[in-house]
Amino acid sequence: KYAPIVIANHALVMAQAIQDGMRAEEADDVRPERHLRYVFDEGHHLFDAADSGFSAHLSGREMADLRRWLRGPEGRASRGRGLAERVRELVEGRSLEEIFEQSVVGGTNDAADWLEPLADAADQLTALHRAGLLHGDVKPANVIVSAPSSSGRRGTLVDLGLAAPLREGGTRARGLTPKFAAPELLAGEPLTVRAEVYALAATLGEGLARRGTDLSDDTRLALAKVSLRGRDEDPQKRYPSTGE
Repeated sequence: KYAPIVIANHALVMAQAIQDGMRAEEADDVRPERHLRYVFDEGHHLFDAADSGFSAHLSGREMADLRRWLRGPEGRASRGRGLAERVRELVEGRSLEEIFEQSVVGGTNDAADWLEPLADAADQLTALHRAGLLHGDVKPANVIVSAPSSSGRRGTLVDLGLAAPLREGGTRARGLTPKFAAPELLAGEPLTVRAEVYALAATLGEGLARRGTDLSDDTRLALAKVSLRGRDEDPQKRYPSTGE
């Protein structure tokens, strides 16, 4: 454990030797001559051990910096961006919010421009739930719609900056957009799948309110019923999942 020279033939031995040396440097009761040690390897485990040594050497502050880089700022005062927001820039297209505005500024009035991307986002949200995560902020601005192609427009659900683990009984919401937030979230209750059903239904309702004239009367009425059930004040009366 305190040998000044270690010749190892396994990555675990090398990693342990490196960590013991680091602890000796920080300890007050270890003689100065023990602070320096040399670790030799037969060759083929050197890089594995180096990875372990680097991980062990990360300080608490460095780990906090890494967390903020991945998840984004944890305080409202910071202007930093998380990995999710950086990745969002790589998704080409416009938000569903912008697509909803098309009819206002004289754009084309094709229901497929917004309805099919919204269906894509619903499928992705279902997949996210099955993977054990809650999105945390479902709304038109977080659905990116691709440019038209031969296969139509595609929707991509983005911005997982407020994502949270899916737990029985719900989990604490890290943030929300009031217009699309379920009533129970505004009352301080935990985030659940049914709360995300509400947000998805509210997004559909927003589309119907702003682009409903793109649809036939029968289709608009059928979708309005879906949206109303999904936005019921009582979570138990909503659809149990976004895949329903």
